[in-house]
Order: sequence, then structure tokens, then C-alpha cells
Amino acid sequence: MTTKERPILFSAPMVRAILAGRKTMTRRIVSHVAGLGKVTCFDGSETTGYDFALRDRRDMWHEFREDELLARCPYGPTGSPLWVREAFLPCTHPKVVKTNAATYACFFDGSQKFKSGEYFQDSKDPSACVWPSNARWKPSIHMPRWASRITLQVEAVRVERLQDITVADALAEGVGDFATANNLGGYWTTAFARLWEKINGEGSWDANPFVWCVSFSVVKP
Repeated sequence: MTTKERPILFSAPMVRAILAGRKTMTRRIVSHVAGLGKVTCFDGSETTGYDFALRDRRDMWHEFREDELLARCPYGPTGSPLWVREAFLPCTHPKVVKTNAATYACFFDGSQKFKSGEYFQDSKDPSACVWPSNARWKPSIHMPRWASRITLQVEAVRVERLQDITVADALAEGVGDFATANNLGGYWTTAFARLWEKINGEGSWDANPFVWCVSFSVVKP
């Protein structure tokens, strides 16, 4: 039985952290649950024998034990493959095109992923993919499967409050470069809190939502 592949979006800095081996974990708000779709309310359960309660898009309440909920993680259970979506520039040699019918895709670090088979040239040579001044990068949500250059494997999943993050987990989230750029030194959880607000908006850290904590490893081609 083939394991289902699922897409996961990452920003360019987080992609660089993954490629450098500095990022091995990600946190995502519990906004969807497999089999139920969008979640409109999520919290701990007050019912004996259950750990979590949620309301689905039809306004129906459901309660789960922790193991039942983790089995419904939208990023899959342990061992599941994830393919990374990131911003990209679809290209054909020598011109940049605006459609996904491209020969290869360029990335912010100068690398390219060729559509011919699964060959990937990690040249990091911007001249190999000339970007005109009016080049229009496509957001990660539009990346087709063939253009993805990184495949991950889920190593562990859990659910917790956002602010329960530990120093070790903040480092696993790849906040090192962000902390350095913002003169935060070794204040890793503070760095993560600021990075979270930069991505999710003002007040998103104080909201302290429940999050999926997904640990992963990079699958070597």
C-alpha cells in the first residue's frame, strides 16, 4: 500500500534552514483535521476519557483521545512523506515564462529543478537561470509537484499550546539566523515568538493557539 504524499508550504528562509540542516520541526495551527476538514473551534476536552474537543465547519462538536487526534493530523502520521512547496520561478531556456509548462523551476538561492525526470541541478549559479527585472515569482501555494526539490518524512507528531515551546524545539524550528539578524543572541524562544508574529500577524503569539508540532527529516534523493 502506497503512503499518501502531502504538500507543505515553507518560506524561503525556512527552506534554506531545512537545506542547511538547522530546521527539523514545524508548528502549524490546528485549523484542519483529516476527515473533518476545517476546524472552527479547538480546545482541551472536559469529558472524562477524552483529551481534545473541536467544532467542525458544520458546527458539530467532536471529542478525541490524543492518539485518535494524532491519527487525523493533516500532515500525516509518523513515516508519511511531505513534499515542500516554496516560491519559484517557472522557466524555459533561455526565457522566463508565466505558466507551469516550464522546462525547469528556479529558486531564490539560484538552484534549479529540472522537469525532465527527477534530475536536480544544485548549481547555486544565478547566471544559469537569468531573471529579468520584471520576473514574477509564483507563490508556494501554486508550486506543482514536479517542481518540488525537497521531500520530508514525518518523524513525530504531537499537539500542544504554541507557548509551550522549549528552547530545544525553538532551535529545531530553525530560528538561529532570525535571532542573529535581530540581535537576539541566545534568546531562542523569544526569537521564535517574533518570527511567529512576523509570519502570522500581530497578536498571534499572545493568542497561544493549539498547534500541530511536526518533527521531520529530509529524504535524500
